[in-house]
Amino acid sequence: MQMAFKSIIKKILIIIVIAFAIYGAYTAAKDLKSYISYKINYLNIARKENIKNGVAKIPNLKLIDAGGNALALYDEIKSHEYVILSFGSIYCENCREEYKILQEKNSIDNLPENIAFYLCVPEGSNYIKAFREDTGITLPLYTIDKNEIDQCGIVDIPATALIGNDYKIKWLLTGFKENTMEQILEFIETCNCD
Repeated sequence: MQMAFKSIIKKILIIIVIAFAIYGAYTAAKDLKSYISYKINYLNIARKENIKNGVAKIPNLKLIDAGGNALALYDEIKSHEYVILSFGSIYCENCREEYKILQEKNSIDNLPENIAFYLCVPEGSNYIKAFREDTGITLPLYTIDKNEIDQCGIVDIPATALIGNDYKIKWLLTGFKENTMEQILEFIETCNCD
């Protein structure tokens, strides 16, 4: 009887040890998964901030015009000294007001030849066509995937980024400005961006 009792106690202890080992392995795996998720998220946030602050290269964004023609940002950067990307939305009142001012001042046509300018919105080509018809805005509007805008760290719109030929943001203006283009051109003249 005492032998059977000892055998039962021994089996119970083995089961308890195995249960603790399984729980420990489960907790360690859960903690590791949480740490990896945190690290990935942290690195993603840091990368976006580095792009926004001109430390890291901006991704090779794909801009699509109302006709479905695509432009690769890096190709545009290679053929210009600077590229200006204005991030907005056709549903954003401040963006619409900024587009209206840019058109009225003929700002884009008066840019130096070494500077390219693109208005980037997350809405699709059909929305751009309808927007043009409704507003009479003829500016170079391009659609860009919302995820690509997020990858640049752009949160507030309108936002206008000046990108140098090293693929880095040299200056970022956020919020509605009546003289966005003038500020950017003044910055280019006074900066030592090389």
